[in-house]
Amino acid sequence: MVACGPADPDRTFLFEGLTRKELYGRARAIGDAFAKAGCPHTPVCLCVEDRGWMAAAMLASLTGGPPLLFPYEFTAHTLSEALKNTAYTHAIAHEGQQLPEGVERIPLPEKWSDDTAGCSPLMAMQPDAVWIYLFTGGSTGTPRIWSKSPRNLLLESANLSEFFGIHPGDVVLASVPANHIYGLLYSVLLPLVSGACVSARTPVYPNEIIQTAIDTGASVLVSIPAHYRAMQPAPLAGGPIHTAFSSAGALPEQDDLEFHRSTGIAITEIYGSTETGGIAYRRRGVGVSDLQPFSYVDVKIEGERLRVRSDFLSAELQRDHEGYFSTADRVASVQSPGFEILGRTDGIIKVGGKRVDLTQVRQTITALSGVEDAYVFSTPVKSGRENEIIAVLTGRISVDRLMHELKSILPPYGLPRRVKVVDQLPVSATGKINRDAIMKMLSIGSGNGL
Repeated sequence: MVACGPADPDRTFLFEGLTRKELYGRARAIGDAFAKAGCPHTPVCLCVEDRGWMAAAMLASLTGGPPLLFPYEFTAHTLSEALKNTAYTHAIAHEGQQLPEGVERIPLPEKWSDDTAGCSPLMAMQPDAVWIYLFTGGSTGTPRIWSKSPRNLLLESANLSEFFGIHPGDVVLASVPANHIYGLLYSVLLPLVSGACVSARTPVYPNEIIQTAIDTGASVLVSIPAHYRAMQPAPLAGGPIHTAFSSAGALPEQDDLEFHRSTGIAITEIYGSTETGGIAYRRRGVGVSDLQPFSYVDVKIEGERLRVRSDFLSAELQRDHEGYFSTADRVASVQSPGFEILGRTDGIIKVGGKRVDLTQVRQTITALSGVEDAYVFSTPVKSGRENEIIAVLTGRISVDRLMHELKSILPPYGLPRRVKVVDQLPVSATGKINRDAIMKMLSIGSGNGL
């Protein structure tokens, strides 16, 4: 049986009035639509943003339907990219959604029965079968597809519910979309397994987030670093929020502590990735400044490499004979069992034959007075330099002053060759740096970036 919170079939799952009984009715209707469309066992692309329909489609898949593909956005370009990578033939989509040529639309059911005996669907899918494909894009380069099984997602959601004490009385408010791993886990599956309610709205502007929190009586906030910064000073103090999560990028310490100072809410920062699931957390507001591995995740550090073993790893990841996967992050041990991130192994480049750590270059830039944030990356060049370092940053500093100060800190080969100061760094809906937008802004090709 699928663990889906309390047995009360009339409890509201979404504030739009969707009860658990109606959720299961929707799932059965989608299952019937899968059968009618003759869907093969290749993935069906899920092109909906509504969390209720997403949960229903996932239950339909789990109980005998095909696996689902979650694209990172619903543009024609992204859906075509996903098609090339998976050859999906069907998509669940609203009538207005443009689909690639040849893809058959499965419309959302307009009617469904709420006569659901027992109100708990049976799981027909094997625990380690492919349930969800996540098509990821963003700041790390070429989009990738990662598979997730029921064991990966349901077990992680159940562990999160227990670890953070999320219960049926909670109300989850997310300012991130649910077609990425963070939003999917924390604003669809976590409420589903814990019995908590979740707001149907996904506010992204500071006043919107605050007002929605007030309107819904939210007790759990699922957000990203850019939104926490934008909400300051945030009049959330005194409300029912007891847990605030942040992920999809590093949360600057100053923003973290300022949010705690102004609201009394200690943000729980989650460290992990699509392919690994959650690995660790920290709560600077209550003195936990180092990343602490979750009790149900095994980690070990060899040299500067972080190695992870858990039930949440995607099947595509290569593991050693003990089941550990080596991440691309460089880390340092601190007081056991905590660790801190030093940078990424794929952030090390060669300039004129000399090793340069792009993470260190970025940290040096952001430490300068007047700099708010920066994105540092490299592009290959045909000269003996091998790679050219480029920095895009926000703040109140001129390029001349920036370069003058950097020359006294960094070696000549570690200096950016091009620098651009912008009003704000372009980010995706999940809060990650929008790499493609920066490349277009500078009219250059792709490269390594941090």
